[in-house]
Parts: sequence; structure tokens; C-alpha cells
Amino acid sequence: MTKKILIAIIALIVGIGAGLLYSRYQRYLSKSQVHTITYPTSEEDCDKTINSYRQQIMRAYDSEDEAEYKRLNDEAEKITNHCLNLMSN
Repeated sequence: MTKKILIAIIALIVGIGAGLLYSRYQRYLSKSQVHTITYPTSEEDCDKTINSYRQQIMRAYDSEDEAEYKRLNDEAEKITNHCLNLMSN
């Protein structure tokens, strides 16, 4: 009986460790990828794109992913400036 409990505890610890390593690996991959910005071409696309970025920024803030939060904010600023120029022409 105690042998089964010990094996279950070890399996649980190994599973948690593997999950943490996988999570860290996924974070590493997301930070190492090159992100390209797709600029909207119409006012409607601007609204959709900015709303999408707003939601992504909130998720990054909630997950406390500072690098992703900063990257999204920088991209959102560039897209917002692009949209302002697009609408003023």
C-alpha cells in the first residue's frame, strides 16, 4: 500500500516538473519568434485590429508576461499611428 502511494507521489512530482519545463519552453519559443506587423488598409480593419490588440494586451497583462505586454503595446502604438495617418488622408 505505501509503495503504491510513494509511486503515485513520485509520478505526480515528475508530472508537475515536466509541465513546468514545458511551460518555460513555450515561453522561450514565444519570445524568440520574430513578429511581423500587418497594417490595416481600411478604417474597419483598423477598428478590428486595434480591438484585437487591446484584448491581447489585457491577456498579457493578466498573465504577467512583461515582454509580451511590451511588444504588444509597441505594435499597437505603431498600428494606431498608421490608422490615424490612414484616416487623415
